[in-house]
Amino acid sequence: MQKKAKATGYVISSDNRIVSVSGDWDEFALDNSAPEAQATNIVGHSLWHFVSGFETQSFLNALFFHVRRTGQPVILQYNCNAPDRLRVVDMEIRLLDGQHLEVLHDIHTDVPMEQTCGQMKSAPGDSLTVCSQCLDFVVDRNWEPAESRPLVLNGEYKYVVCSSCRSAARNQVELSFSSSLEASAI
Repeated sequence: MQKKAKATGYVISSDNRIVSVSGDWDEFALDNSAPEAQATNIVGHSLWHFVSGFETQSFLNALFFHVRRTGQPVILQYNCNAPDRLRVVDMEIRLLDGQHLEVLHDIHTDVPMEQTCGQMKSAPGDSLTVCSQCLDFVVDRNWEPAESRPLVLNGEYKYVVCSSCRSAARNQVELSFSSSLEASAI
């Protein structure tokens, strides 16, 4: 059975500090065994403290720059899976005023996921490269679907943004930019 959660989100300042959170933010944090992600622990801190991987930070920063520069919102879809849940989320980034951004996360798919792939034991220090957007992962230099991702024991995840997700974001930015140009021509 699919659960429908309310959209959660946060507002960030011009220097990308979290100003506030909205929706069921704390409830979502607790439901995902992350009490450290509750509002009292993140408001006032840099967003980058909570985003894993330089590539993911750069990816989001480029999207934030675009929205601040054009004033046009961007909507992207990403996966936010848990070991037992498949979640598909729409993320909308929009300008609130001169430099503050609101980033909303609307979960539109949340269903149980069977763990069909088991666990992969790894040596300490090993890492599994995972796309932070779609959660696909690299095995032998090939991207594999998120649904077959093993749980890594003793290892770490290295978060990047795969070429498919970069392309999807580029298309959304171009669409947003085209809309901005058409509106200014009217």
